Amino acid sequence: MVRDSHGLRYTILDAMDQKKTGRIVVFYWSIVAYREEWRYGIYAHRPALIDAGHVGQNLYLACTGMRLGCCAIAAFSHELCSQIFGLDGEEEYIVYTVPVGTIREQDKAEEKAFYRFVKEGGL
Repeated sequence: MVRDSHGLRYTILDAMDQKKTGRIVVFYWSIVAYREEWRYGIYAHRPALIDAGHVGQNLYLACTGMRLGCCAIAAFSHELCSQIFGLDGEEEYIVYTVPVGTIREQDKAEEKAFYRFVKEGGL
């Protein structure tokens, strides 16, 4: 458990392994299920998650246009996110997160090598 902002900073840096790779920004999406429950009842999570996905897709497009990298993540600590953002974790909670940052030259070269088959195959 993180008890102070200094410890929280290093916990996040360790989790994201960004001490070595550079600066990033991380986007988080939260939902308040009640806002959709009046219309969709027990299926309120469906449109909420679809909306989060649409916003995430647009973030991917924007990052591509700015030559930045991003990676959607659904495996995160629910409890830690609730603590960081002051959410109760029941009425409002984080459902999605996307770190955005620069792409290392090494990663760009590996990606080009991986997709070489597209050019070679004329796809």
